[in-house]
Amino acid sequence: VLHGLKWVAGAKIASQIISWVITIIVMRMLVPADYGLMAMASVFLAWCAMFVEMGLAPALVQAREVSTQKLRQAYGLFMLVNFTVVLLLVACAPLAEHFFDEPHLANLIRLMALQFVLAPFGLVSEVLLQRGLNFRARSLLDLSQSVLTAFVTLALAWWGMGVWSLALGILVAALYRTVAVNVV
Repeated sequence: VLHGLKWVAGAKIASQIISWVITIIVMRMLVPADYGLMAMASVFLAWCAMFVEMGLAPALVQAREVSTQKLRQAYGLFMLVNFTVVLLLVACAPLAEHFFDEPHLANLIRLMALQFVLAPFGLVSEVLLQRGLNFRARSLLDLSQSVLTAFVTLALAWWGMGVWSLALGILVAALYRTVAVNVV
């Protein structure tokens, strides 16, 4: 437990320090409207994120035994739910844009919906990693994801991409997490 705690705490502290410093720099590069637009999109994305997992991954982590059959069923269900959420977000994006009277909101929501396309592909690996109590691998994965997200967002903000730097930073993080958790 102490060995695991050391890895988790060390990675969290390092990731927070790096993220905070880069976030402060990015905040100086972007305008408040960029953060406002991202907040508008986040309302819908966070609401959908609450429903996509349905407690399935924690249930698999805590189960006494998890067969290949159960993992396949969970993967299929998770895939179905996530793709349904993507379709719902894409279809409802113009309504959100109209509601907030913000012309760029629909495209931002559509772009951010792609994170739900990536999520199912890492579910089984994430569950197996958690069940294995491999704190070192999870901590290094979390740290590297946080650092990558921060630097991608910083680079895109530096190139003047505005709110898209925030959105693409999140998508790069989701893609990285999906690939990395499968490799680990």
